[in-house]
Amino acid sequence: MNEKVSPFQRIWCLYEAQRSMDLHKRLELITEHGQLSSADASNLEAMKCLAQVGDALCCVSASKAFASVQEDRFAIQYRIANAFVRGVFSFEAFKTTRPKPQWFEDFDVRVSGLLAQPLFEGALHKGDAPAAMRYTGLGASCRVADLRAIEGFGGDLRLPVRTRFAEACSLVHVMAYFGSLECLGHLLGLGHSAGAIDARNFTPLHWAARNGYDEVVALLLTGKANSMAVDRSGCSALHRAAYAGHVGAASALIEARASITVR
Repeated sequence: MNEKVSPFQRIWCLYEAQRSMDLHKRLELITEHGQLSSADASNLEAMKCLAQVGDALCCVSASKAFASVQEDRFAIQYRIANAFVRGVFSFEAFKTTRPKPQWFEDFDVRVSGLLAQPLFEGALHKGDAPAAMRYTGLGASCRVADLRAIEGFGGDLRLPVRTRFAEACSLVHVMAYFGSLECLGHLLGLGHSAGAIDARNFTPLHWAARNGYDEVVALLLTGKANSMAVDRSGCSALHRAAYAGHVGAASALIEARASITVR
């Protein structure tokens, strides 16, 4: 691929990248400079390409992807869109609408994480803490050992992290969003707040409930997360769990005395 992450501007490539994740296959990003995960830090052109790829990953979206055959593009977009889209539009109606980026948020975040993984591993290999934090925010899979390594490189785990799903996120938000139970427990053990809010006033509990991570919800509640906190839309974590149909998360919140009557 090139620095603009072509061919991932095509809908078929995005879909197949996601399929590789479903099949637990490793995806390696290769440019004219070789594998990005093992790019030579002394090669300035390779480092420039690496930075450009990282920037471009924030813009990869199924909403803007194209295909040689429009019917194929519509069919794939309809298949991968967030569940509520298929509940609102029939396929025929969907084809007459202009797709919105938020309709594909879950898919875009997932694919960005897959593409960011080799970049994250490369950043750890080079001891580049800011880059490692950046790719963690984009969805790269992270372990407790990786968090410790980032700190060892001089990284500050309390700094805000850029993500595909919200602005002004903490690492606690990131781990809650992706269901990273061990990393979340590590951060809470370091004193990170379970009640941090992002730009939309989502707490980590909102994201964990929305995405159906029951164990993460339980851990956050144990960490004194406020089950009654509301986001800018006036929704509590229970609203988010109920809307997404996550019975386990909703049950845990109700057991923690989250209000079932809040509007």
